[in-house]
Amino acid sequence: MAIVGSFIDGKYEILKLIGRGGMSNVYVAMDTNLNKQWAVKEIIRDNSDSMNQIKINSIIAEANLMKKLDHPMIPRIVDILDKGDVIYIVMDYIEGESLESVLKKTGPLPEETVISIGESLCNVLDYLHSLSPTVIYRDLKPANIMLTPNGNIKLIDFGIAYETGNETSTIERRVGTKGYASPEQCEGKQTDETSDIYSLGMTLFELVTGKNPAEESKSIFPIRYYNDKLSPGLEEIIIRCTKKEKANRYQSIGEVLYSLWHYEEADAKFRKKLKKRLVITIVALILFALFLISGIVMRYQFVKLRENDYDSLLLKAKASNSQDELESYCKKAIKLLPGDKDAYIVLIDRMKSDAAFTVEEEKTLHNLVNHNVDELKKDDSYGELCYRIGHLYWYYYDYEKDNSCDDNANAGMKMALPWFERSIEYGNSTDEYMKLSEAYVSIANFNTNINLMILEATDAGEYREYFDSLKELLSIAERDNTELLSLQIYDTVVNALNQYAHKFKNDGVSKEEQIEVLEKALAGAKSIEPMTEKTTNIKKDIDTFGVMAKKIIEQAYKD
Repeated sequence: MAIVGSFIDGKYEILKLIGRGGMSNVYVAMDTNLNKQWAVKEIIRDNSDSMNQIKINSIIAEANLMKKLDHPMIPRIVDILDKGDVIYIVMDYIEGESLESVLKKTGPLPEETVISIGESLCNVLDYLHSLSPTVIYRDLKPANIMLTPNGNIKLIDFGIAYETGNETSTIERRVGTKGYASPEQCEGKQTDETSDIYSLGMTLFELVTGKNPAEESKSIFPIRYYNDKLSPGLEEIIIRCTKKEKANRYQSIGEVLYSLWHYEEADAKFRKKLKKRLVITIVALILFALFLISGIVMRYQFVKLRENDYDSLLLKAKASNSQDELESYCKKAIKLLPGDKDAYIVLIDRMKSDAAFTVEEEKTLHNLVNHNVDELKKDDSYGELCYRIGHLYWYYYDYEKDNSCDDNANAGMKMALPWFERSIEYGNSTDEYMKLSEAYVSIANFNTNINLMILEATDAGEYREYFDSLKELLSIAERDNTELLSLQIYDTVVNALNQYAHKFKNDGVSKEEQIEVLEKALAGAKSIEPMTEKTTNIKKDIDTFGVMAKKIIEQAYKD
């Protein structure tokens, strides 16, 4: 057991013990290098106990999975230290209390609060489900949702989460929490995204009623049985989420999120109106059959009018000086033509105009694209839109203002990767952005995997492709006159040459090639007169590290 005041790995000072389990302790520790507090889980290894090793393997597998994830609602794993008899896992320190604890103190939460929590959970589950391979969480419940002092929520405990394509045995899959786990999970059958949707429904049920589904009778009553003032719309959402048969549930988190946005529309009055509209529609269809020719003419005129309205809204959006006003015009345009990329691109261009793609902006864009993705996929330009979204994440993502530039860059790269992969999947091989998407995917995969490959000494042969991808990035900077984007590309190239000059040489990259790429980056940076403090600092870094890179390249070919 670690002693308060002692140091782990020479830099993590133990401040206090905050949790204790059968084979582990959790401490708050201060990183003396970064002056930042982390949570440190201490796991005691007992070689004489076979179950102890199985549990340790499970904990390490969980930590390795979480290291791949990067989302504001998921704690980060920053270090895994194996000290023989003890293993330390260093992660984000989450202040606050679980929603399970909140429910015990306050009882059921207000409906609007539950809706807001549901939307946040949809966002983080959608992130996990959109990864490649898909991550199925499998243990959603109030005990695993932390409420922080600033009102945000964090998803913890990925102990039984798994990546699709890497499933464990049938017996090992029969895990989860009674009352929250889906029927197929309890039976040891294959789980998927709809299994998390079931658990989400049960979680919302408990938050809004205060009733633990594991303690209720075999039948879970609709939420209005417990409180008739609750919304019929929310009741319907929870019922559909928790259907026994997977096919009867929502089939994607995006569908759940859309229903939460419109939950008030699903009450009885709304349904009555829908029936009336259905009758009117049937009558209209009969009349349409009688007046087919005039109907075709009217349809043509309507389409033209809609297109004119769409173009008018885009012009107003581009001329708007207000972000809220621009978003309003773009949303109206998207409602008219949800499968046309132009309105999304206007929104993207404005979001990157201040050089920061914020969490709120991400939520707006993600929800619009996710809601209309089926329409967007019908158009040949969907691949280009995916490329532009990936580009937005890669260079402009700013998910927490107090994070360092490196944190944002790494997070942006990880969030951009699936968009570039979709760009390749849905684009045409002749499209200009295809090669660039392939370059971004190559660079992202390289940066994700290279440290582990270096440790395992399997990195030989990886650097030639990475170098060629850097050259593709330079071609973007040569064509694009955006100050921030160009300088970030030059900075990426210079840093890569500093770090991997010897590796490039070993993989067959000539000295002349490295010098040529370096000189292009330095010349490009020199031609830019920075207009902001951020770009001024980037240019200074390029100048400083450019000199170092040239010396490192020269030395590499002398060794």
